Amino acid sequence: MRTPMTSVLGYTEMLLDGQMDATQTREALESIYRNGKHLLGLIEDILDLFKIQGGRMTCKPVTCSPHEVIADAVSGIRPLALNKGLSFDVRFATALPETIRTDPKRLRQILVNLLGNAVKYTDEGFVRLTVSLHEESGAKRFCFDVEDSGIGIPEDRHSEVFEPFTQVNEERMPEGTGIGLPIARYLARLLGGDLRIIASAPGEGTHMRATIDPGALENVPLVSDSASRMAVREEAASAPDAARLDGRILLAEDAPDNRRILTLLLEQAGAMVVTAQDGQEAVTKALLAREEGQPFDVILMDLEMPVLSGKEAVQMLREAEYERPIIALTAHATDDHRKECAQAGCDDFLTKPVTRDRLYGVIQTHMVRQPEAIGAGSGD
Repeated sequence: MRTPMTSVLGYTEMLLDGQMDATQTREALESIYRNGKHLLGLIEDILDLFKIQGGRMTCKPVTCSPHEVIADAVSGIRPLALNKGLSFDVRFATALPETIRTDPKRLRQILVNLLGNAVKYTDEGFVRLTVSLHEESGAKRFCFDVEDSGIGIPEDRHSEVFEPFTQVNEERMPEGTGIGLPIARYLARLLGGDLRIIASAPGEGTHMRATIDPGALENVPLVSDSASRMAVREEAASAPDAARLDGRILLAEDAPDNRRILTLLLEQAGAMVVTAQDGQEAVTKALLAREEGQPFDVILMDLEMPVLSGKEAVQMLREAEYERPIIALTAHATDDHRKECAQAGCDDFLTKPVTRDRLYGVIQTHMVRQPEAIGAGSGD
């Protein structure tokens, strides 16, 4: 973690000095953003490992499109491969079901870990993902084969890559925590499959295979145009959205820096933002706006604030028959915390740090869902 943090702090100090030209400033900001995302990924991996070791990692199977999950994962990795001059291919060896029953978040996490690892340790050549549907021991299995022309792994160390915090190649500087593959294997098993090395040797690249249980496939149509379907979805996943938030938003956040950046993001999307620094101020402003016939379209409520916590503020608003959408802002991403938010009366949940796309997407969803006027207490 010290390596990306060094870049973040170093470039920040240089920007504060004000001695950089426009090109240098842009490069510094890009480095800060890139290393910040890398740090976030490391933190999330470590938190996931703690969940696994504590027996608290769960999955939530739903009916989903495998093409969408694959496209979402690939859209984030393909640019990294192309920036290194690598060939990056996705192939479909068999017809695939239109839908499967699995946890799309966990499946995406497996693919991102495998593909990201392949790109990280491949300096020239290719990275390839091959997707197929096979039968193993009388059961259908969704297979994801990831191959690369990278540095490879000695055969006597194949098992070590699945041990947390293990770096099997001492000749390269560590480029991660060494827990991505252990997490990916655990998740694959959680989804009814497994993760193993098919082949790998120094200088000859690596071939890994992840499998998952796709659920019951009776009456689920098989599609043979997977490549074109995924291409469309990948383009949609990677295309920047021209978000527009036409509405009034109450932002309750006690941390000044967080309040400032969230306000700026919301205003850039067209929203009119009113802020509150604690739960009591949020309740007062929300109820006053309703009484004046101008209720907020959405409330963003940080759950950990002084005077009155966000959770208590939400409960007070719901007891006062406040029916407009309330979205929780929290640093906790556990299922138990999510349930507590819902029980308190929150309509949705945003985990810090909040990305711009996620922020806009969740708010847009709830702005669209609500009617023009909400009867009780809306001022009508």
